[in-house]
Amino acid sequence: MRAALTKVLLVAFLAPIVVSLDLPYASAANCTPVVSYSGAYTIETFTATSGCSWTTPLNVFSADVVVVGAGAGGGGGAFDNQYAKSGGGGSGGAGAVIVHTISLTPNTTTNVIVGTGGSGGVGGYNGGSWGGMPGASGGNTYFLSDTATGGSYGLGGGSWGYQGEAARCDTHRPLTFGSANVYYIDGVGGEGGASGSANGGATNAGGKPYCTLTTNSPEAVGAAGGSGGGSAAAASDGATSGDTVTAKPGGAGTVSTITGASITYGVGGAGASGSATGAVGANGSTPGSGGAGGVGSINATVSSTSLGGSGADGIVIIRFIAQTSATLSLSGNPTSVAFRASTPVVATLQGSNGYVTFYANNVAIPGCKRLQSSGFTVTCNWKPQFHGSVTLKANITPTSAGYQSGSASQTIFVKSRTGTR
Repeated sequence: MRAALTKVLLVAFLAPIVVSLDLPYASAANCTPVVSYSGAYTIETFTATSGCSWTTPLNVFSADVVVVGAGAGGGGGAFDNQYAKSGGGGSGGAGAVIVHTISLTPNTTTNVIVGTGGSGGVGGYNGGSWGGMPGASGGNTYFLSDTATGGSYGLGGGSWGYQGEAARCDTHRPLTFGSANVYYIDGVGGEGGASGSANGGATNAGGKPYCTLTTNSPEAVGAAGGSGGGSAAAASDGATSGDTVTAKPGGAGTVSTITGASITYGVGGAGASGSATGAVGANGSTPGSGGAGGVGSINATVSSTSLGGSGADGIVIIRFIAQTSATLSLSGNPTSVAFRASTPVVATLQGSNGYVTFYANNVAIPGCKRLQSSGFTVTCNWKPQFHGSVTLKANITPTSAGYQSGSASQTIFVKSRTGTR
């Protein structure tokens, strides 16, 4: 019966894996990020999406960004009723995390794609395959020139592997199916998945399960699965001596305070402990974190008993200060005007419409207090009350949320009026 079951498992393991690629679209619907404010900052948060279009706000030239790939799913726990314990599933790797400040061009459009977390693999069960199945990899996240790839899946406990695959426990007990030379592992934990890559950089390795180092020696059954690689550090390998059944925590994530709170993104999933009871692995808890492996069982009747945890979705967070500014101009753009002559002063706003108060030598101009702009312009009808050099100023209170107050000034020479009134 074991031979029949192993053949089923082998076919499943060696079958091609179809991977869908998340690529930026040529066009997409407008994004609807969650918008919040912290002090002078506007914060826009994008969560899992197949793709949307975002336009850089007016008068915004740089931003702090956090771009996080999705976490991968953990592998399912093994089922092996010949032993007192079964191997735990390996956990999913974390999505890559990119944290930096970027330059922006106002009023330009870009596509945003946020990766979806990978699902956990099902566990082995009585009447089916005794090895747990691998989880699914996390999706990639794209924002402007940043690409944070998703984490790699964790392998199931008691998984198959190709002979000579250095990253796995090699039992030196080969089987041959056609032209494929493989080996099997009775109830040993699954390997943890590696983290994603930040803009094509290196990945952080997932942890290996417990392995003996002596040729042809029995592997330790009921061993813990390997933990997932984190966005900031590789995972620890399983023990090579002493306790073999207690799982290690995942690789470290990346801390950011971009939202005003300290959050750790992209933590590797924890490997599953070797066990007899079975349990579902925990899902990734913060954006980009990997799912934990499913706990092994010796009496599971359904594959969901030892299901691996799902990886957490990725995220994109943008933080910027939106400024309001203006330029002042006089009709014909003169450098001097006549004393008490009616002189239109036009303020052209950038960033946001708003209420504008005009001043001459720091004195509010009559009739020009809190004038509301329309189409980013507003006009004050000024009759100069001073001779000589006069400083005109416009203070702007923006009407668009998130924009900061601004001002503009210009110096004009006021000459004596000629002729009669």
